[in-house]
Amino acid sequence: VLVGGMMAAFSLVAFAAVLPTRPVALPRASPRLTAAHSADVIRPGTILVAQPDQYDHFYYEAVILVHTHSPQGSRGVLLNRETPFLMGEMAENMGCFADSPVFRGGGGGPDSVIMVHKCAEVQSGSPIGSSGLFIGGLREGQAVVEAGKAQG
Repeated sequence: VLVGGMMAAFSLVAFAAVLPTRPVALPRASPRLTAAHSADVIRPGTILVAQPDQYDHFYYEAVILVHTHSPQGSRGVLLNRETPFLMGEMAENMGCFADSPVFRGGGGGPDSVIMVHKCAEVQSGSPIGSSGLFIGGLREGQAVVEAGKAQG
């Protein structure tokens, strides 16, 4: 699950403007990249767009922001799977994030949340490459917004 929508500092709307990398489509001839090729093309901050003939139910028309990439594999978040639910409906004690939309995606399990944001003040967040985006830091992000150091 991806959580976003915390106005300026945590807004998903800013993706197109802040990501320096261009969207990458995987080569048609091979559904998987070789390790050598993927190291040149895919890195944290890369946006992957599913091929039009990708019919896997989870990746059909998917737009994925890669947040971790290594020879052992990659992890990312789906950017275009917004659900009709808000964080306040799905979990308790969400405070300033209660009205943030919940996005479907990821293999972290049904009880996990990943927050993507651009608020450097959230020091428990990890940078996503050189994109200016960070991942993680949900509770600290709440504290930063509630203290008035960022807008929510």
